Amino acid sequence: MRVVGDAPDWITVSPEGEVEARPLRNTALGTYTVDVVTRSGQRKTITVEVAAPGADNARITPSYRPAYVRAGESNSGQRPVGDIESAGSVLEDQPLPKGTTYSTAYSGATVDAATGVVTLQAPLDAPAGTPINVPVRITFPDGTTTDVVAPFDVDAAEFQKFYTPAYAEGMGARPGQTVYVPQVAKELPVYTEYSLTDPDADYKGWDVSVNLETGELRATAPEGNAADIDVSVTVTFSDGTRKQISAHVAAHNGATLADQTAASSRYTSPVYQEDGSILVFPVGSLPEGARFQLDGLTALPVTVDPETGAIRISVPVDAPAGAGFDVPLKLVLPDGSVQEITVPVQTKSDATDHAVSWRPAVVTEGTTATVLPTDFPVGTTFALAASFDTPGWQASVDPATGAVTVARPGGEDDPFAAMIPVVVTFPDGSQRTVEIPATVVRGAAAATPVDYPTTDLRAGASTVLKPSVSGATFSLLKPMLGVRTEIDPGTGALTLVVLDSALPGVRDIPVVVTFPDGSQTITSARLNVLTAGGARTLAQGTKLDDVSAAVRTGTTTRVDLPTPEHAVEQPFSLGAFDAKGWTVELDAKGNALVVTAPEDAAGETITVPVTVTYDDGSQGSFGVRVEAEGASIRKSSEGTSSLGSSRPDLLPILLGLFALLGAGAKVLYDNREFFQTFLVWWK
Repeated sequence: MRVVGDAPDWITVSPEGEVEARPLRNTALGTYTVDVVTRSGQRKTITVEVAAPGADNARITPSYRPAYVRAGESNSGQRPVGDIESAGSVLEDQPLPKGTTYSTAYSGATVDAATGVVTLQAPLDAPAGTPINVPVRITFPDGTTTDVVAPFDVDAAEFQKFYTPAYAEGMGARPGQTVYVPQVAKELPVYTEYSLTDPDADYKGWDVSVNLETGELRATAPEGNAADIDVSVTVTFSDGTRKQISAHVAAHNGATLADQTAASSRYTSPVYQEDGSILVFPVGSLPEGARFQLDGLTALPVTVDPETGAIRISVPVDAPAGAGFDVPLKLVLPDGSVQEITVPVQTKSDATDHAVSWRPAVVTEGTTATVLPTDFPVGTTFALAASFDTPGWQASVDPATGAVTVARPGGEDDPFAAMIPVVVTFPDGSQRTVEIPATVVRGAAAATPVDYPTTDLRAGASTVLKPSVSGATFSLLKPMLGVRTEIDPGTGALTLVVLDSALPGVRDIPVVVTFPDGSQTITSARLNVLTAGGARTLAQGTKLDDVSAAVRTGTTTRVDLPTPEHAVEQPFSLGAFDAKGWTVELDAKGNALVVTAPEDAAGETITVPVTVTYDDGSQGSFGVRVEAEGASIRKSSEGTSSLGSSRPDLLPILLGLFALLGAGAKVLYDNREFFQTFLVWWK
């Protein structure tokens, strides 16, 4: 087949009869004909209809290839390309039509209006690996528009741009003394190293060195007239970048700050945390730049905040109660002078001896929930910790009863769970912060109650508790004093192991339950910890015998009291009794009675009731039976203590002494000839 006559340039006919029409953009719309002759000599006419093209934004799909940018720097991507529909086919990755324009309103990005090339200034804190998508508006020559994004993959910023190490200010030393200037920036990359920028610099007689790993600068002032110096230190980061920082070290003369600063050995009473750790805080103010550091070994792991001096002591769960030790500290003042501080700490207190706990607070929307604490010593007070600031939650604490009332009036953006911190202040002034889990229930969590059985468990024993539901996942919320806990996340089986040293009392172990619809609730397993013998309190598990004693009329006598195991430091108190003219009181140490019988009390007997307080707050009692001289001393019908009467029985002692003398006399008589010979020889 061939064309006969004239035909538009954009129409071609192959010898096989295939017609291809590619009208240009400026080709007039209308009907075009082409005359052709076939191989058999037949004439035919081919008609081509040129219609208006489709909208550019319908037939062109533009896109940007990913570009890369380093955080804190700028970079440009490539021109956009497009997949263009033409004559029933798609041409991929084609340049966009001439006359296309581009714009963006993205902060930190610009786009070339003619070429579409996007330039992005990435923020310094842009996270590496998280792409930044720059929105771009594309306007085609026909006026139609479409929106696309230009993606930029972010590489990590150079460490020297992102991190800002620095030295503490206001530090110095007196002539001949050494000052340690710390590098104070937190959370620098691992393997950051420090070195003197110029080890051979003129440091005006100072001996200067820097710790390779910590950056701490050590500077010893000359003995003579010392002058201020500035030390340049090069910080080398693990990505190979470097930064120079400077430390100013002052030369101090005259009185030291250690001489002028009041002794800083005063610390608050310890605050006992629920995880067993102990917090102690300093009292008073110090010059800016003063820093604390440990100054020796300690019996337990201790960390000290170098800026505030706050001490945190990690106490193992099996640590003995009543263990006291000193925390040696060194207070380094800005002029390099030093104060040595010793902070005494003792693990034994009401705060460690009493496991006060609350069940979780479960709140339905629009309501409040109130939970009460387990047993606590008389005189204990409660308060909401000042740190409580969970958005959307409200809480109040009854200072006398410890009742905690919780509500969640917040909106959907506020958290659906919170920890309510309650500060428990015990009668001895020690404190413990207990966190009570609170949650809002909805969905399956609101309709499905979850319970664990209440169980009694002796010290040293273990058990496994199973929940009342299945098909959920389970997790523990926090550790429990004196109890090792482990939970199966799939079944909720809760394994409890009571430590041998655990004090008796009630423990509520909180468990988070997550249902398949994503809703959550918090339940608890109540554990009654018993003594190894099965008693619910230390008092119930301890047998107390009465004590007998004898006194002389008109005199004062000290009667020692037997201290039972697990009693508090000063365990005894006196009950009421009627003894006219008698004086009975506890001695200064609180472990003995001081008894004065009147002159006319011969033959009288009184019984003094004594109360014992144990580590778990329980109390027991026994009697001290006191007889005045002249009255028969009888053992109490209820038995005697292991210490017995305070007056020994003389009859057995005298009989034993006479028997010993008689045996000695017989030996001398039987060997009289030998002893006579020996005495003559010795003389």
